[in-house]
Amino acid sequence: MKKFILFFLILLPATLAWGETPENNIYLRIVDDADDAVASGDYKKAERLLIEAMNMNPSHPSNLLLLSNLGMIRFYMGEDSMSLVTLDHAHSIAPRSVTVLLNRARVRSANGMIEDAYKDYDRACQLDSTGSTQRFYRGMLRLSKGDMTGALEDFTILDKVAKESDRNYLAWATYYVESGQSSKAIPFFTRLLEKEKAPEYYSARAMCYLMTDHLGEAADDIASGLEIAPDDGELYLCRSILNKRRYLTKESAEDARKAIELGVDPRRADSFLK
Repeated sequence: MKKFILFFLILLPATLAWGETPENNIYLRIVDDADDAVASGDYKKAERLLIEAMNMNPSHPSNLLLLSNLGMIRFYMGEDSMSLVTLDHAHSIAPRSVTVLLNRARVRSANGMIEDAYKDYDRACQLDSTGSTQRFYRGMLRLSKGDMTGALEDFTILDKVAKESDRNYLAWATYYVESGQSSKAIPFFTRLLEKEKAPEYYSARAMCYLMTDHLGEAADDIASGLEIAPDDGELYLCRSILNKRRYLTKESAEDARKAIELGVDPRRADSFLK
């Protein structure tokens, strides 16, 4: 699926408003070619084409979205500094563009600029209070900061505007886990698993089952997850906890060592090694 097809559809009204002129038709073709290049993973070509389109007509009303897309293409290419420079430039042109803010927040977050990312999501919420993307990410960042009230505010609105979305399910699952209500998180992980049999959802639900003394259900989730991802450290950590709860000390220690080998923080597994 094309990564930028949504943005291309958004900019179509602006491009079509320019009419069926030869110049506008060429502009549209270049943008479409850039979209095809993204779809095929040729980001360098997409970068070149977007720059060509913007230089061809510097006053075109769709250039802001092309500039925002260019920032994300550079992010996908691993050029984080250039990506941020590009998105900062787009933001200086249109400081009220939610699309630019969300793209910049994503890049900032990926680069560990969490407070700056939070500011972008916060501003996006101010500009568009019902946008599901900004509500989800601001809520998750609020959770990470221990702001349970703020997260609840964001997730309550998210529940109204995108009730059946994966983001809404994940938001509530995470909220209930972080607030110590594992039993309430389980149904949301179940809904996520109904959509996608992902190992991270199996390990998360298994942990909730362990926290609520449903050891059989936890064992089933761990087994299902390991069938999909036999090298998932979180699942081995869950099994270490399960074995510890079943007084299988040797097996628990073996799983804890395996979890560490697969990247789990040793501090989380240390108690099961003793």
